[in-house]
Amino acid sequence: MHKAVFTIRVMIAFTAWLVSTVLFAQNAGPSPNAEIVLVRLAPLAYPLLARGNMISGEVELTVEIRRDGSVGSVQLQKGVPLLAQAALDNAKQSQFECRNCADTIHEYQITYVFELAAMRACPETEAQAKARAKNPYPRVTHSKDRVVIVDQPSNGSCDPPVSPISTKARSIKCIYLWKCGSRKVYLE
Repeated sequence: MHKAVFTIRVMIAFTAWLVSTVLFAQNAGPSPNAEIVLVRLAPLAYPLLARGNMISGEVELTVEIRRDGSVGSVQLQKGVPLLAQAALDNAKQSQFECRNCADTIHEYQITYVFELAAMRACPETEAQAKARAKNPYPRVTHSKDRVVIVDQPSNGSCDPPVSPISTKARSIKCIYLWKCGSRKVYLE
């Protein structure tokens, strides 16, 4: 009889331990010591339509990272719609590393910053051309939870200087009063 009671108590204790272990594993959230690192950034291009319309801005994403560093899902938090799809695609294709992670999925906040550089001046000096060739556009950098892409606007190769052109220009007032003269008109 004592042997049967002992066996039952051992079975109850084992069952209680097993249930508590399973419940703890299911309720375990992200480990507090977990560190997520962006290891490899997928190729990133400035969206052509946004570049042509000179649109820049930030896109904030929440990326779910698995223990093996692969991306579970990506959700847009806020950002410019023309830039958001490029950021979403890039985050899905990038590789992360999850250090000290439990078996759960961890959320990671990342911000993509899209910037347009100032147009270069025309004519360009030889030194300026060499410097630009060494560091071509687009320029992509990333640190911790921020990715910055800088590109040039696509509406021209350089910013031409403004030159005065002397022409006769008549306004409605000149025609009405017959007091006409010439003035310089600046063309861009």
